Amino acid sequence: MNVIIKIFKKIINNKKMILAFIFLIVFLQKCTVINITSSSLFKKKAYNNYTYLHEGVKNDHSEIVKISKYPYNSIMYDDKENYFIIYGDYDIRKINSKGVEEFFISSTGDVSYANSGWFVFTKNMVYDLSKTPVTKTKINNIIHASGEQLELDGFLNLLNQYYQKAHTVIYAEETSADKNHKVYLKTENEWMGIYISKLESSGVNFYHDGEILQKFPEKFQRLIYLKNPVNNVYSSRSSGSETFSSYPDVLRLTKEEDMEYPDNKKIDISFYQKEETLGVIAYTSIPTSFKGTAYFNLKIGDQRYRFKEMGSNRIGLFSKVNHDLSYYSLPKQYLKKSEVSFLKVFSPSSKLKTKSEGLYVVRPINIQKPEKSNQIN
Repeated sequence: MNVIIKIFKKIINNKKMILAFIFLIVFLQKCTVINITSSSLFKKKAYNNYTYLHEGVKNDHSEIVKISKYPYNSIMYDDKENYFIIYGDYDIRKINSKGVEEFFISSTGDVSYANSGWFVFTKNMVYDLSKTPVTKTKINNIIHASGEQLELDGFLNLLNQYYQKAHTVIYAEETSADKNHKVYLKTENEWMGIYISKLESSGVNFYHDGEILQKFPEKFQRLIYLKNPVNNVYSSRSSGSETFSSYPDVLRLTKEEDMEYPDNKKIDISFYQKEETLGVIAYTSIPTSFKGTAYFNLKIGDQRYRFKEMGSNRIGLFSKVNHDLSYYSLPKQYLKKSEVSFLKVFSPSSKLKTKSEGLYVVRPINIQKPEKSNQIN
């Protein structure tokens, strides 16, 4: 009996030693700069074949292709004509149902557009992105508000003269450099614009809940947003940056809330290799967070993509690896019309910046690509 008790005590002591050893390993990995997982014992050889997103990622069926170096983009879909429009801070693109760019225009300077619509306006032209190929029409008349029209009541009177006859009315989204608020109206086949100076006007704005739009609402069909079902956010300009941005976008949803989106799982990190200290306690060298290479498995439908990007984690036994990748999908009812989806990659810290930051399209590989998109610089 005594022999059995001694053996039992040894087992208990060994278990304690094993648990202590495991705790030490976890503590060193999670709470210090020591990287236990750098050993080839933990890292599979297959990870050596993972590429960064900007280097190109594909499988036998589809590919992930970078289309913009900027992640701040709104992604919209025309469910009737089956194409996408990307509204960026610096450019606007039309992407067809196969994921190929058909139109590009720089959105800096004297360029504005219909928010959630398919019209793009330049100094004297209107581009209709719903058409294939994209068409352009001359703006026949531009009225510059002056005198009493620079005041709110006077501007409302001016707008009222043309509003009822117009079947399309758009309060354009302008660039920050634009000196005017702009309203575009279409009557029959003619376009006109009403401009009012931002500096000279008083009480005039185009807020969606403001007096002007309440009295004279826009008249055009809106496109729909894609959605990141994991984080429950739509594909607006700043979506995907929620971890470090406190200014959510103002959304004008139409039928999105009544639609069912794919129940995609989160983007899995198969392996994380801590490489160096990211943050420290002020005036000390004590680490608070680390950065390193994260190896991802992204599953979209029955397709799987493997790649690597930068990740980070805070000090702590239960800290998780953070990344700033977000994936956007069409509603379920449109998945048979297009296999295209999108991926945003942000860099919340200058220490985490990579060449992969930007917007990507996920598309089939075997597609016929046009020799050149309709590009307007």
